[in-house]
Amino acid sequence: QMALQVIRKLLDNYEGQKPIKLIMSSVQFASVKFGYPMLLKFFQNLKFKEDKLLKIEIVSLGAIVTKLKIRKEDYYVQGRKMYKMPVLIGEICKRFEDLHKEEHVIFFLDEILTFGNPEGLDWRNLKPGPSINLLLAFSPVSLEKGTKLMVSKGKDPEDAAECLLLPTDASFHVQELCLRYRNSRSI
Repeated sequence: QMALQVIRKLLDNYEGQKPIKLIMSSVQFASVKFGYPMLLKFFQNLKFKEDKLLKIEIVSLGAIVTKLKIRKEDYYVQGRKMYKMPVLIGEICKRFEDLHKEEHVIFFLDEILTFGNPEGLDWRNLKPGPSINLLLAFSPVSLEKGTKLMVSKGKDPEDAAECLLLPTDASFHVQELCLRYRNSRSI
C-alpha cells in the first residue's frame, strides 16, 4: 500500500511534458495453469486518475524479461533457479530508457526475494537512470532457514549471516517498514 501511495503522489505531482509509462510488476510469476498471481490481479483492479498521458502496464518480471529480449541465462545464479537481481534490474532499467525515450517511466517491482540468494543481496551500485522512478519492495522472507538477516543502508555488517545492502545512489529514498504487512513475518 505504501508504494501505491508513492505512485499516486508521483502521478499527482508530475509536471513533465512526456507521457508517463507506469509499469507495475511482481517477481511472482504468471503461469498458463494458474494465470496471474494474486498480487498482479490486485494491481489490475486499482483505479488511477484518468489521464491521456498515462499508460499502465501490469506484468510479471518474467514477462518483462521476455518482452525486452533479455537472455535469462546471463542473469541466473550459478547452480540455482534464481536471478542476480540487482544486475538484472539495472539492465531492465537501461532497456526501459531505450524503449521509452519519449516517456517518463515509473517502474514498481514488488516481492523481491533477496535473502537466500547470494547474488541478490548487494544493491548498492544500482542506478535506474534519469527518466525512471524505480520503486523496489523487498520481501523480508528468506529462502534459507535459520540465518540471521539484516538490512543495511551502507556498509556490510559483520554479524549477519545475510545482509541486504540497499541502493546508495542519491536518487533513492530508503524506507524500512517496521510493522507486519499481509502474511509476512515481522520485519
